[in-house]
Amino acid sequence: MIYINKTQDNTLVLNINNNISVSYTSYTFTFTHVMSAEIQNYILSPTYENNRYSTFDLNLTSDDLVYEGQYLLQIYGNGTDMIYTNFAMVEGTEESNPFYEYISPNETMESYVYINDEGFNQVNEK
Repeated sequence: MIYINKTQDNTLVLNINNNISVSYTSYTFTFTHVMSAEIQNYILSPTYENNRYSTFDLNLTSDDLVYEGQYLLQIYGNGTDMIYTNFAMVEGTEESNPFYEYISPNETMESYVYINDEGFNQVNEK
């Protein structure tokens, strides 16, 4: 798992070029939030590269990755060849609370359910 901090420059050291014979000029980092399925893409070039690992600078000073939590990270070489997949944990401060917590009061085995604004409004209208 890769840990990323929001509102910071993150240096990622990844073993993505080990055992590949193709040289890529750019890499597309695709982050998919596990709960909301929101997708964010970044096209990055390595700041350092050798035959064992590559170093990338991911600037998250803007609020691009809206949600905190777990993301599926897929990296594509030259935008088409998937060469790496892993999970990333994004931590930091959120602009707003995107999910509301609802705890059922009538269950002995409580479950936590997280819903977005649209679902919260539908529950409150009923």
